[in-house]
Amino acid sequence: MLRMIIVDDEKAIRESIHTLIDWDKLGITIIGLCKNGAEAYDMILDEYPDIILTDIKMPGLTGLELISRITQAQLNVEFVILSGYGEFEFAKEAMHYGVKHYLLKPTSEAQIIEVMKAVKEDCFRRRINSDIREKHRQFSAMVYRRTIQDALTAAISGNMPLQAVIEQENRFIDFENTNYELCYFYYLEEKDLAGCLRELTAYQQRQAPGIDLHLIYVNYALIVFFKGYASDYAAFDSFAAALRPSVQYERVSFQNLADLLGVLVKKLRRFETVSLLDGENRISLCNYSGLLQRIEQLTLRLKQAGGDERRERLEELTGLLSEITDIDFLSVLVTSLLLKHSVLFGDSATPANISKFLTALKKCETAEDLRRLLLSQLDALFAKNAAAQPEYKDCAARIIQYVEHNLDNPQLSLKWLAENQLFMNVDYLSKQFARQTGERFSAFLTRKRIEKAMALLASCGNDKIYNVAEAVGCGNNPQYFSQIFKRAVGMTPSEYSKSVSG
Repeated sequence: MLRMIIVDDEKAIRESIHTLIDWDKLGITIIGLCKNGAEAYDMILDEYPDIILTDIKMPGLTGLELISRITQAQLNVEFVILSGYGEFEFAKEAMHYGVKHYLLKPTSEAQIIEVMKAVKEDCFRRRINSDIREKHRQFSAMVYRRTIQDALTAAISGNMPLQAVIEQENRFIDFENTNYELCYFYYLEEKDLAGCLRELTAYQQRQAPGIDLHLIYVNYALIVFFKGYASDYAAFDSFAAALRPSVQYERVSFQNLADLLGVLVKKLRRFETVSLLDGENRISLCNYSGLLQRIEQLTLRLKQAGGDERRERLEELTGLLSEITDIDFLSVLVTSLLLKHSVLFGDSATPANISKFLTALKKCETAEDLRRLLLSQLDALFAKNAAAQPEYKDCAARIIQYVEHNLDNPQLSLKWLAENQLFMNVDYLSKQFARQTGERFSAFLTRKRIEKAMALLASCGNDKIYNVAEAVGCGNNPQYFSQIFKRAVGMTPSEYSKSVSG
């Protein structure tokens, strides 16, 4: 059931609306009747309704002010305006806040029901979109955390040159353009570590929700680094310096992640064992460099192998993996292999499939479970790749394929593709696309849109130009469409349509 609040300073109106409609039949529960905006605002913050039916002109906090406050608070609410004839200008102002539904006083039962059915559809659509965004956010955060762990594992345990690690991982993480902060908490004994972590995590969730803390514990020191999120960290420094038990605290700012890792990895390589902290889990990084290199080589050879040779390589990989008994390290290694090689195998390793794999990974309780999961995943992945031989094998080809099938998407940009389809670093994608195609993405996208527009204009006639703009992703700005068309073709869409039809 959806939950709704009715707001009107006239008692007779709000109560008659409440009793006039069979709300249960509509799937809506009325959770409150409020006489003004201030009363409604407090109830919204306490009850989190789905729908607000509100008058505009009320004493104290008006309906428009209520809508403005709730919009700024980014609460997931659908508004319906209830207004008299003389208040239509106010209603138009409310539309600027995204309000789509309007009831004019006096209103009828049928009008209310009709509007509420439309509002219900909007509510459910909003919920679905919200769920999708949250799942995407969780997946992106999981890939980000795992890639950081992978980079540290390769640099510390694998002894890979840092520049090689960065080149290997920069399709998933921005190493060059984002500020980072690196914090040291020295002389922190093991028995005090859990309490310190709880305080740090709680503080970060209050002050910077959504910013991951990357945690390392080595030689009685807790090392924390995170993306920059403020211009001044005085409050964080005061909090960190006052942690109990007393520790020696130091913070260093870096222009980017590559510089931070250059300093950090050099220090961490001095120690025999380093612990990566992930929630309650501890991942011990030891000197597995030789083993890691052999596994990497085998995985790459598996990509080209087929038939009996592929089976032999899988058996060899099984033997190497059996040498690793540390389940935490093996978990990082298994994730690394799938994330690192997913792009190489094209559509057979989609973000959805990787997400399912990472979910299954969490359920593994023993090192043997992890080995079986990895081998079955690699076997299926390589088998599908060998059988299908997909036409598109690299990120540039996948970008081209997606653009050609989704030209009507007005949000289409390299940044949007990086965040919503390929889950890669946009700077990496831009450079790879330009290097492989000899064309910047913006020029390619415009060219494809013009080519499709020319074909449509040749067949649809002059009266359909707006539809053509919409079909190539420019429906929200037809003037821009006309400008880029004339710049590319030398004539306006109307002129071109007439020339090809005459």
